[in-house]
Amino acid sequence: MLRKSLASVLVGLALATQAGAQSYDACIETAARNPSAALAQAEAWALASGDPAAEHCAAVALAELGAHGAAAQRLADLAARPGAAPAAARAEMLEQAAALWLRDADAARARAALDAALRLAPDFAAALEARAGLNAAEGGHAAAAADLTAALASARGADRAGLLTLRAAARRNAGDAAGALTDARAALDTPGVERAEALFEKGAALAALGEPGEARDAWLDAVAAHPGSDAADRAQLSLQAMDVN
Repeated sequence: MLRKSLASVLVGLALATQAGAQSYDACIETAARNPSAALAQAEAWALASGDPAAEHCAAVALAELGAHGAAAQRLADLAARPGAAPAAARAEMLEQAAALWLRDADAARARAALDAALRLAPDFAAALEARAGLNAAEGGHAAAAADLTAALASARGADRAGLLTLRAAARRNAGDAAGALTDARAALDTPGVERAEALFEKGAALAALGEPGEARDAWLDAVAAHPGSDAADRAQLSLQAMDVN
């Protein structure tokens, strides 16, 4: 289900009465139980009033029904209305739309939505991280690292650790093993880090720098940190490849 983080903004802007706020809450709650009914409710409400909150509830209902592309388009159309919400909230709608388009494997529309979100809110970390993922998937590792650098400017705690680990991967794949190692080590020193991922990246960077012994130690630590995780599995495969070679 779409995050409800826009709810307070939309309700505050679009609903002048307590009854209106209750209508939005009821619509969202219905979407979780009976999305078809919620969609009908939201469509009628939107037709009668044009409230942005009604449009948002319709998008939530469509997403619950698995109509990801239609939900994404609804959010993008809502975000295109300058009076619907402040720029930051409209940027978040576009980031949500991008996530939905990615579920439909529509990377082109997802990228366009993220670019539009970042025009509205250039420092929006979630959109920067999402666009970095698209860039990396398309082989644009240097561009991914640049977006992650921008996202890191305001990140703290576990969010910062995750972004550092992602940038370590982007830098490594862009050929900057030294920068990747710096990021992996910084991630491991940050509270809330997913240690297996950061340890895998540390090992990969060390291997690229010609330090197989230290790389092996990092990968062994990754396997021990979270057995069965994707990062641990990748570390195990790297260890096996090292033994073969």
